[in-house]
Amino acid sequence: MANIGSVFLGDSKRIRVFSGSTPPSSPPASATMFGVLSNMPSPTSVSQHPASAPPPEEDAPSVLPMRAGLIPRADIEPELGLELRIRWLEALVMGVNANATSAGRRLAEVKQGESLIRSANELQKALNGIIEGNDGLKRFISQYDQHAQFLTPSFALSGLTSDGPTYDNMSPSDFETYMKELENDIRSADRDMREIEALEAKGVTGAGKLADHIPLLPRVDNLLKTYAEDAQRMEALEKRISGVIESQAVYASLGNFLCSVTQHIQKHFHSRSTLCQIYL
Repeated sequence: MANIGSVFLGDSKRIRVFSGSTPPSSPPASATMFGVLSNMPSPTSVSQHPASAPPPEEDAPSVLPMRAGLIPRADIEPELGLELRIRWLEALVMGVNANATSAGRRLAEVKQGESLIRSANELQKALNGIIEGNDGLKRFISQYDQHAQFLTPSFALSGLTSDGPTYDNMSPSDFETYMKELENDIRSADRDMREIEALEAKGVTGAGKLADHIPLLPRVDNLLKTYAEDAQRMEALEKRISGVIESQAVYASLGNFLCSVTQHIQKHFHSRSTLCQIYL
């Protein structure tokens, strides 16, 4: 079990082995059943020759292809064949339930759609939903392959991956090719270093010196108290100013009213004097 790696943990060697080999497939049902039936002795032969020796093995190769060719193959739909193969892979990976192996017990019926690949798809959708909702996690997953050698745990690669070739043993052409492949990474690293230098020049890294500003806390408290007192004074002054403005508005409205009344009275007296002159 120590030599078994995990593809999901970044085992590149095991990935290459699995990618180069063909996936396992279940043996044909016709050939398997025929092999089992051909090895079983018939009851007539046992009853007629109880003590006789088994037939010679020379006739078996000539009879086996003939009988195998006579057995018709059953036509299986592609969906059913894929489902059977998935079930077979599940049995190899997850094992078979002990209750299902007994011949005297009935096999439990599997509901439609309940398979390992469906569970994997549902899990993949859930993980994609979580990643899409988090920008930082989305950016981390998109760049995971670039730093897989640092993020993969050491126990997953112990005894499985060989150390890569050193730069001293590389030929000039290989080294030049390797540097061309890393050109984009080197440029991005250089750009990141320039951004870091710009942030250091702006004093962003000084945030780690907060402990040096602890003696200034009493002065900050005094400033906050003074600011609170000034805020109260400003509020009182605003109230007084608003009262003065309101009184001025009342005085102005009263003056306008008195002016209008005076004009009305003057007009009344003028009309009265005019009527008196006419009738007299």
